[in-house]
Amino acid sequence: MLSDPSFTKSMASIAMVGWVLVVGVVVGTLAGRYLDGKLDSSPWLLLSGAAIGLTCGLLYIWKTVTRNAP
Repeated sequence: MLSDPSFTKSMASIAMVGWVLVVGVVVGTLAGRYLDGKLDSSPWLLLSGAAIGLTCGLLYIWKTVTRNAP
């Protein structure tokens, strides 16, 4: 089972899912915070950036799950 290439590929995709979600939210939040500082629109761009990052992460998860579904 562990030597099966499809199993290894599936496990790598699953491990990547968590990181993509976290990185998307963190990058979106940091970008929003930076833009809030520049444009004095606090906290709207921070919240928007976090929401966009979360949405992108969830879309990636959806694509990964549906692509690897039997």
